[in-house]
Amino acid sequence: QTDVFVINADGSGLTNLTRHSAKDESPVWSPDGRYIAFASNRGGIPQLRQLYVMRADGSDVHLVSDKCVGPFFWRPRSGEE
Repeated sequence: QTDVFVINADGSGLTNLTRHSAKDESPVWSPDGRYIAFASNRGGIPQLRQLYVMRADGSDVHLVSDKCVGPFFWRPRSGEE
């Protein structure tokens, strides 16, 4: 089991954001810092990684893609910066 954590730059405030029995890994911050994308095998098949997105505080976790091949990164939509 692995989880996604955040921590302050000074080493304080270590917080587990995912607290799930699955393997949550490879977190990536959105450019605006409001969201974190991560790969997980929460779908029940250990070898299948799925892509999830959550708010930066760990709330509102939702599935984005049922198949995930990394590495991945945020890309702005056309017309956005």
